[in-house]
Amino acid sequence: MAKKEPKTFVFYVREPARGPNITDPDLIYERMKDLGQADQESFWIIGLNNKNREIFCELISLGISNKSLVEPLLVFKRLLSKGASAYICCHNHPSGDPKPSQDDIAITNQLRRGGDVLGIKLLDHIIIGDGDFCSLLRKGLI
Repeated sequence: MAKKEPKTFVFYVREPARGPNITDPDLIYERMKDLGQADQESFWIIGLNNKNREIFCELISLGISNKSLVEPLLVFKRLLSKGASAYICCHNHPSGDPKPSQDDIAITNQLRRGGDVLGIKLLDHIIIGDGDFCSLLRKGLI
């Protein structure tokens, strides 16, 4: 297996995806799979309108090689300021293994509960590895 070249992200916002809604985990992975090549963990949110069409995709937290600190307050400030009705979380594991950690599950539950209070539904949390991904929704963890 060839050694991957380290990548660091120099962009913090992506243009919204055009076309049909982006709630399918496979489509989200295709949109965000380049995160799997990064040597630094990053946590993104994709804000959706009430028809599940993407209205924004932004970096929330840029971490170190194996950890990204996510502050729920920042997540909900962005969602509320952009008028999102629902959202999807997405982050990478620089190790290449997309298996969710206990911390990943804990922050997902915290964000889900906060969204339930605010009326902004968490639809999925996608963890991207090197050439693979894990949908916490598909795993029954949301």
